[in-house]
Amino acid sequence: MITIKFRTDAIKEARKVLAKMKKKLLKLASPNTGTFNYESAQFYRTLLRENLMSEKFAMSYRKPLTQRYATWKAKKGKPSGYWKLDMDLYNEISAWRGEKNAWFAGIAAGPMDKGGKGYGVNTRKAPTEIAVYAFANEMRRPLFGPTNEQMVKEKWGVLGKRALDDVAYGWGRRL
Repeated sequence: MITIKFRTDAIKEARKVLAKMKKKLLKLASPNTGTFNYESAQFYRTLLRENLMSEKFAMSYRKPLTQRYATWKAKKGKPSGYWKLDMDLYNEISAWRGEKNAWFAGIAAGPMDKGGKGYGVNTRKAPTEIAVYAFANEMRRPLFGPTNEQMVKEKWGVLGKRALDDVAYGWGRRL
């Protein structure tokens, strides 16, 4: 006859560890909370700013700036290139917490530019909501979409590994 004995205190301890690990895994995988979402938003914000400044996707733009607009920018001493007239858009690229702890990155609705960006006849143009002209520019000179694709290819593996390492660390610590 074979007798098997279990230490009930060890089983209780294992159940506690499993319950804590389940909570941790659910938090990491949740679409609205956890460090994965926060870090993803921070990575995307940083990558957007880098790509804007380096004009990483400028070669893919379907239509260049008009000569009239380029001349106006040069006359006003504005930077050449795309997306950075007065750096209002660059300065508004951020990561923020939304409802229910969801993390977002990009341009939030609401902030206005400094105004005066009309060229030619309308040189005293009123301030414009930055998200509105970011959306309009995205149709002709994509920045946000290609940056998102780049992040998925280059960064999500790093973030995923970090999340799994965090879980493994938790197992080792016997949460």
